[in-house]
Amino acid sequence: MSEKETRIVMAHQVFLEMERRDEEQILDALRGKVIEEFVYEVGGKLGISYAGINEICYEMKHIHVEPWVMWDEDEKYYYAMVRAINTVEDISALGLGQQPKLMKVYDRDPRGKRLETSHLEEDRFAKTKALSKAQRNAKKAVIPLTTIKVFIEEFRKGKTKLPPKPVESRVVRPAGRLLSIYDVQEDLKRASIDISPKGCNLAFDTVSDDILVVSMNEALPEKLVKSIDSVLQGYGAKYHEEQGSWEVPRR
Repeated sequence: MSEKETRIVMAHQVFLEMERRDEEQILDALRGKVIEEFVYEVGGKLGISYAGINEICYEMKHIHVEPWVMWDEDEKYYYAMVRAINTVEDISALGLGQQPKLMKVYDRDPRGKRLETSHLEEDRFAKTKALSKAQRNAKKAVIPLTTIKVFIEEFRKGKTKLPPKPVESRVVRPAGRLLSIYDVQEDLKRASIDISPKGCNLAFDTVSDDILVVSMNEALPEKLVKSIDSVLQGYGAKYHEEQGSWEVPRR
């Protein structure tokens, strides 16, 4: 086997091992387990895990998967396709996941000890794995590569969170038009922030031609407040912690 062929085989083995670990994380998530292994190191290679992709999306706040799935199957595999959207970068991507219908199960002796022999059984979680992989692949495709590199570097330093980064406003207004409540609400939605009464329950009020105010009707988690603040900072908003409100310039 040539050196090139050896590298290809090794790369494929690394990929298969990461896929195997992702499948374990998918099942752990179904069982309600807390997963903290965000980065894998296999064969000297570092890669983002299934949980790591979800953690990045949770931290960024503005990546979500559209509520539809395109399914297909053949004799051996289930196939799922979804679309993810990064509302700040204004990009989207399709993600495809596939999963064998049958899985290898090792035989066991009468005492329960695993044997070297194995057989195939129907994988009752095969469709779930295919869908989860499709979602993972779609999300990963709309995460900037620099963000993934930063996440890996932060993880190697012992950190498990992305450093805070302001979310830039994407509102584009014709010259001379004042910022409206609708503009602000749309940018918050683009950042995957639920502004409904069942969500953040925010209040919006235009107090003058120069200022509109965004207020919290109830106390919100600190992480959510920071997410709202990162969006409103795109307008140069001023946060008043005691009142739980932001003054947002309209010009």
